[in-house]
Amino acid sequence: MDLTNNLNKDRKQRRKPSIDISTMVYGKVPPQAKDLEEAVLGAIMLEKSAFDTVVEILKPECFYLEGHQRIYRAMQGLAQKSQPIDILTVVEELKTREELEIVGGPYYVTKLTNSVVSSANIETHSRIILQKFIQRELIRISGEIIGDAYEDSTDVFDLLDDAESKLFEITNSHLRKNFDSIDSVLVKTIQRIEDILLSNCFGKMVPHDKWVVDPGVFWRHSFGCALVCREFAERIGYIDPDKAYLAGLLHDLGIIVNSLAFTDQYREVLARAVEAGRPLDEQEEEMLGFTHCQSGVILAKAWALPQTVRDVIEWHHTTTLAPAGNPLIAITHLADLLCRMRNLGYGYEEWRVVDLATDPGWIDLAQHCPKLATIDLARFTMDLDAHVVKITKLVDTIFAVN
Repeated sequence: MDLTNNLNKDRKQRRKPSIDISTMVYGKVPPQAKDLEEAVLGAIMLEKSAFDTVVEILKPECFYLEGHQRIYRAMQGLAQKSQPIDILTVVEELKTREELEIVGGPYYVTKLTNSVVSSANIETHSRIILQKFIQRELIRISGEIIGDAYEDSTDVFDLLDDAESKLFEITNSHLRKNFDSIDSVLVKTIQRIEDILLSNCFGKMVPHDKWVVDPGVFWRHSFGCALVCREFAERIGYIDPDKAYLAGLLHDLGIIVNSLAFTDQYREVLARAVEAGRPLDEQEEEMLGFTHCQSGVILAKAWALPQTVRDVIEWHHTTTLAPAGNPLIAITHLADLLCRMRNLGYGYEEWRVVDLATDPGWIDLAQHCPKLATIDLARFTMDLDAHVVKITKLVDTIFAVN
């Protein structure tokens, strides 16, 4: 049986490339809606909320004209950087990508807005564009299947499987957006459940007498960093706020490792740090010869956490030594400092002066996320007070801390 499957697979791989007849069907022009494409792109540049509607329906490849695909990708790039989408910003983004002249220059981008009568029907227009794209895809796939069917070496069952998978790909990629929107409504609820499960899992993994830092204090700090990381990431346009949340939640794994492996010595470390009002990592380095960052990354590797998150765990206290190109390290470092400034630290007052604006992590992050310069740091710090109340209630519910 395995030999037969391998032979079929080999025969399929050696099959001559089929002729693309999708553009030669009776000399017809492929289905398209060029005018609607122009209207949709123009509306996005005129109406602030239009992109949010369109992005739920269309991907770049849904546009028939390659120039329109490039313009839409530029719009996606602006949205990912949390920048406004208008004629000027789209032109500048296309310049940055060296694609402005390819799409027709500034004149063509400006001309797109002339096609807009009203943005009220932009969702309907987008769905028509999607329908035309699906028609083109069906024609393309049908052409490939017809071409393969004429090949004598074709295994008919392989051909049926291939046709089914290609049709399923269209359905899966372009016809299930409504379910995605329902998923997004549930994200916060699921995340809260994950938080509770994770903290309870650690609570059972670490015996009560092994906790050096009080578990309630530990999780207040961890959840605090997670929320601040995500909020911070969203405000500065970092591409993956959910990963920032994960990094904030797990950045202090090493404290659990040290508590389990060096319980008595670690109690002494914490006691000395409390007495001196000294940062815990500095006291660890002096008394143990390593910090919770080094022990935490060992566990992170064993759990096969993403490399970006492992780097956060290892370097969030020493950003100047961290590998370049991972802004998540600086985001978590700054979130950690912010939480400790707002009484979400390790349960004691640290006698230190913190100036975030001159912190190396802040300076490094500014190079990756230019929008950082627009952050009102004083206001952002004050906003954390609301998070402090929410975090305290969550952790108290989990651990029944009074």
